[in-house]
Amino acid sequence: MKLNKRKAKVIFSALDEWEREDRISSEQAEKLSQSIEVAGFDWRLLAVYSFWIAISCFIISVGVLLADDYLLALLASIFDAPASVMCITTACIAALCYYAGIRRRLSHPSKTISNEAIFFFGVLMSAVSVGILGETTMFAQVDDASLLLLLTVIYAVLGVRLSSVLIWIFALFSFVAWVQLETTELSNFSDYFLGMSHPMRFTIVGAVIALMSLRCNHYTLTKPLKDSTQFIGLLFFLLGFWLLSIFGNYGDASEWRV
Repeated sequence: MKLNKRKAKVIFSALDEWEREDRISSEQAEKLSQSIEVAGFDWRLLAVYSFWIAISCFIISVGVLLADDYLLALLASIFDAPASVMCITTACIAALCYYAGIRRRLSHPSKTISNEAIFFFGVLMSAVSVGILGETTMFAQVDDASLLLLLTVIYAVLGVRLSSVLIWIFALFSFVAWVQLETTELSNFSDYFLGMSHPMRFTIVGAVIALMSLRCNHYTLTKPLKDSTQFIGLLFFLLGFWLLSIFGNYGDASEWRV
C-alpha cells in the first residue's frame, strides 16, 4: 500500500502502539510495516508539467507576435530577405529539429523531456514558417483561418507519425483556435455562429475532442495520444461549460447584463 508521509506516520504510530499494548505480535507489526510504502513527491512529473506550461506560454507569445502584420514586416526587414526565402529557410530548420529529435529519441529513449524540447523548436519554427507563408505573394490573399488549418494538419500528422504528445497537444490547440477563427469569419465576425456564442463553441469542440480520445485505442499510432487528447478535450469542455454557467449563450455583454 502506497501512502504519503503524513498518513504513513499515523499508521506506523498506530502499529507501534498496538504492539506495545500486545494487541498484535511483533511479527504482525513487522509484516504490516513492510506492506506500507511511503510515496515521495514526484518531482519528475512536476518537471514535465512545468515544461509543458512553459512551452505553451512561449508558443502563445510567438503566435501573438506572428499575428501582427507590422511585426512580421519588421522581422522581414531585419533579416532583409524575401518572404518566400524566409519561409523555406524556417521550414528547413523545423525539419532539421524534427530529425534531430528523432535521432535523439532513438539514442536516448529515456530522456523524454529533452527529446520533446527538441521537437518544441520544430513546432516553433513550423509556426514561424506558416506565418511567413501568409506574407508571400502567392499566399497573400489566403485568410488566417486557412493558414491555421494548414498548421493544424502539419502538427497532427507529425504528432501521430512521431508519437509525440507535445506536437499532438499543439495540434489540438491549433484545431480549437482554427474552429473559433473559422466560425468567426463565417459569421462575418458577429458574436454568434449558428446561434452559438464563443463559450458554446468551446464546449462543443472540447466535447468532440474528448470523444475522439475514445477512438484512440483502436489505432496503434494514436494509442500513446489517448490521455493527452482526453485531457485537452475535457479542459476545453469544462472551460466552455464554466463560461456558459456565468455568461450563458450570450455574445454581447450588454445583452447578458439585461
